[in-house]
Amino acid sequence: MESDVQSLSWLRFIFASVTVLGLLGLLGWLLKVASLKGWLVPRPSGKADLKCTSSMALDTRRRILVVERDGMEYLLLLGPNNDILLSQSPIPSQSNSSAPSEPT
Repeated sequence: MESDVQSLSWLRFIFASVTVLGLLGLLGWLLKVASLKGWLVPRPSGKADLKCTSSMALDTRRRILVVERDGMEYLLLLGPNNDILLSQSPIPSQSNSSAPSEPT
């Protein structure tokens, strides 16, 4: 009779473990679906206001970036201990003045 009690105890343990793991998996799946649909964090609308135009590794620990934001261009030096703004300037306009004009 004692073996019946032990086997019943193991069955209850296995059933409880499978139930808990199944509920955790279901919760993870629901959170993934909710985040993909934008229910948890709203997706940004319109164009992004921060754009990394170029990046270059200087060495294994430092990187230099050119970033555009709100009509300005920033040159950043990123390192393990600090980040430094090297320069900032307005974004040069992309006018057609450098293109050759057509003869009339």
